[in-house]
Amino acid sequence: MTDYDKRRAPNPQHIATTAAAPPPLSPADLAARYPSNLVLRLVQFVHRHAERTPVSPWIQHLVQPVHNDCLVGSFLELQSTVGGAAGARQTYRKALFNAATWDEDVPSHHVHAAPSLSTCYHGQLTDRGRSTMAGIGASLRDLYVTKLKFLPANLSHPSLVYLRSTDYPRTLESLHSLFDGLFPPATRSGAVAASDPLIIYSRSPVGYDNSYADYECARYRALRKQFDAIVHPQLANEYKTWSPKLQSLLHSKHGAVAAFDVLVSSLAHNWDVDITPDEFETLRTASTRQWFDYISMYPEFPKLMIGRFVTEIHELQQHVVDTPPMAAAAAPSIGAVSPSPPRPSPLPATEFSMHVQHMADFKADVPPKMAVYAGHDTTIVPLLAALDLWQGENKQWPYFASHIAFETFQDTTVVKADPTNRDPAASHYVRVLYNDEPQHLPACADKIAHHPSGDTSLCTFAAFRALVAEVGETRKQHIENCKIKKWD
Repeated sequence: MTDYDKRRAPNPQHIATTAAAPPPLSPADLAARYPSNLVLRLVQFVHRHAERTPVSPWIQHLVQPVHNDCLVGSFLELQSTVGGAAGARQTYRKALFNAATWDEDVPSHHVHAAPSLSTCYHGQLTDRGRSTMAGIGASLRDLYVTKLKFLPANLSHPSLVYLRSTDYPRTLESLHSLFDGLFPPATRSGAVAASDPLIIYSRSPVGYDNSYADYECARYRALRKQFDAIVHPQLANEYKTWSPKLQSLLHSKHGAVAAFDVLVSSLAHNWDVDITPDEFETLRTASTRQWFDYISMYPEFPKLMIGRFVTEIHELQQHVVDTPPMAAAAAPSIGAVSPSPPRPSPLPATEFSMHVQHMADFKADVPPKMAVYAGHDTTIVPLLAALDLWQGENKQWPYFASHIAFETFQDTTVVKADPTNRDPAASHYVRVLYNDEPQHLPACADKIAHHPSGDTSLCTFAAFRALVAEVGETRKQHIENCKIKKWD
């Protein structure tokens, strides 16, 4: 087992739970992945939140329901300023007496009756989760600041990085920690170091946040109901073949998923839990099937679930591509610092205008160079499926902090070869990485759909745009696609 594998599996059972920061690329690998003719123009980083506590106190006979792993991000203490009076701050502290349910099978030492300031609520990002995200942020800094010099060492203006999150504490706090690793406080200056807060853009969660499923979508609900009617009986028969120990972990409504959630959270924090790697894998496989296999059964699901977010991601890419860079002769390689910013372009008409609002809020003339999107497992899986990457080793429940990166490049050799070509997309390419590994999109497999060097991880911008046209959605299209069909 490599050191990286060990970071993914902090528990004695060596069960992987977390997409920890990767080891640094060697100089040879760095040069191969980022050749000098490719100018990096945009990085978009979509991540699941990091380690959290279980969302419910299930299997309390096996795992105690309350843990003291949230001292840094305590929800049990609040400082309040009343009436705006300077110095008039009062500290309020909550007492979480018992998050367990009353059950005669629960050991007495699992009934939490002496709350600590570090006590966690259900579904809360833990101190380990914060550390994981800070480590990932530091890894991004090492790559994009130190090695590639794509981002400046000191962040002086907030317009450079666009921050986006779902409206959940664990995703917002994961994003806080990642940003602290990417740009530690000592590296912030100017407007970023001033008292004005950084803005994290979000949407109302039900039906309006593009970065996970619209649970109000009628067709989504209808197809999920069909899927459950088919798969749940199949899983029920499978459960009968399990050992008595595994059967005792099943939930009457949620099947294996409830136990899997508690166990993966427990193992991620190295809590003492009696489970073997084979038992855990049985639970994970069944849970993945129950929770995500409808994506394989119904090919339209990725579009219904994440199509609007695909469009949102692509709109920023298109804006960057349409923003004229410096003259090709003066364009620096990736290893060089740009001597001057790109020339500004008019704000585009966008379907989902959040990055444009970011530019307006910070009076920016050019789009951000980096965008970070904090989400959930229900963000990562549909997005992989939309890209036709939900297959092979990727087809399992995403680790905590799993991430998908989109890198948009301009090839200066293409620009020099045909300086009269007025289509900026002709010289641009998109690479997708999942948990730091370059992916090879089926949509970019054809020779004309990827870079002429033969690197199939570099999609032509035209091929990637065609994929977005197929799996992306506008708001109007989403409303239409959510209507119940006659055959449903």
